Amino acid sequence: MLTQHTSTKPEPLLSVEDEATLLGKARSPVYRAIKAGTFPLPVARTDHDQIAAVDLISIPETARRIGLHVDTLYRLCRTGRFPPAIQIGARWKVSIPRLERYLHGETTDS
Repeated sequence: MLTQHTSTKPEPLLSVEDEATLLGKARSPVYRAIKAGTFPLPVARTDHDQIAAVDLISIPETARRIGLHVDTLYRLCRTGRFPPAIQIGARWKVSIPRLERYLHGETTDS
């Protein structure tokens, strides 16, 4: 005779809160936002021209999307011949809205 086997989920050794405390993540703003149910965090915009971080992509990602070699795109950025690129410190990022306008032949504002 076969007995019916019911699979039960094993109890976790630590609760999520205990694990976060042990890992030092309990004080993280992201952890607190998830816990409070307000994740993803809202993006603060003080000016309508300010670009949110989600609107920026890397040069390698841009090169992949538009079919150029990464080195070529970096050279265009350094020489100022790729208007959608924005230099942030030593890094280059590309604004997605500006890239779309550039690819459609519209002029971009600096």
